[in-house]
Amino acid sequence: MLIWLFIGTSAGLVARGLAYAYLIRRGARVSCFGFWPEILGGLAACLLAWRFSDSSVMAVHMLVCIWILAACLIDVAIREIPDIFTLGGLVCGLFFSETAGILQMDYMLGAICGAGAYRLLNVAIKRTVLGFGDVKFAAFLGGMAGLSHVSWFIAESLAVLIFLNFVRVESIPFAPVMGMAYLSSILL
Repeated sequence: MLIWLFIGTSAGLVARGLAYAYLIRRGARVSCFGFWPEILGGLAACLLAWRFSDSSVMAVHMLVCIWILAACLIDVAIREIPDIFTLGGLVCGLFFSETAGILQMDYMLGAICGAGAYRLLNVAIKRTVLGFGDVKFAAFLGGMAGLSHVSWFIAESLAVLIFLNFVRVESIPFAPVMGMAYLSSILL
């Protein structure tokens, strides 16, 4: 388990580097994230190693977690999820889905369901609760969760959104919520 903790900590360091590189390129003020990326990367690696016995499946989900963590750090820093992390993740996920044990049809249907749920939420309440970057990010995560787990992903993340709306929290970066919902849905 110690090796997975080391791998996850290294993955968190890579995610931090991706986020910093994007933020510096954008000219945004780079904030200090503390040791949270490394801690979350280590925790994710240990949970994935506990859940998946096949190392190739675990490796694909770890790459997705690095991608998610970098997108979350950027969303926390500047309140937007770049297209390279949403659309790029969507395309890369299509190629990696077979390795993760997700049929490509299940990937595409999961992506449609993930994006559709968030887009319908905006249409149903007649105001923009989640930005289009969140909708594209939900498509990526819904696809990687696959058709069998996308309902858990949608239910968990929308439950948090409803709770935050109930307690009157106005503006939060929603990528970390979706990232945690994705991780918990694939661990079920």
